[in-house]
Amino acid sequence: MQERKRLLEQQLEKDAIATPEVPAELSVALGSAYFRLNRLADAEREYVAAIDAGDVTGAAQNNVAVIYMMTERFDEAKEAVRLAEEAGFNVNPLFKEDLDKRAAAAQ
Repeated sequence: MQERKRLLEQQLEKDAIATPEVPAELSVALGSAYFRLNRLADAEREYVAAIDAGDVTGAAQNNVAVIYMMTERFDEAKEAVRLAEEAGFNVNPLFKEDLDKRAAAAQ
């Protein structure tokens, strides 16, 4: 039993070492490609991965805000806009206006 435990721990260590961390910029690029193909779920997954990987530009937050708005998750979209701006990203004022209008219409 001890030997099996040791082998499992070794395998877990190898997996952790063998799995490289994907740079945030790559996830943003993949998200943008998926977005252009109208594969919103895939795009969202990649933008969230970019955020989790430490995107500091705010671009991923801005882009995921668009998806949240398109899928009528207005509170999440507004929070993503806030975080994008907090990171220094210049969110398009027309987008914010559209988001506010859609959110108000949904209520």
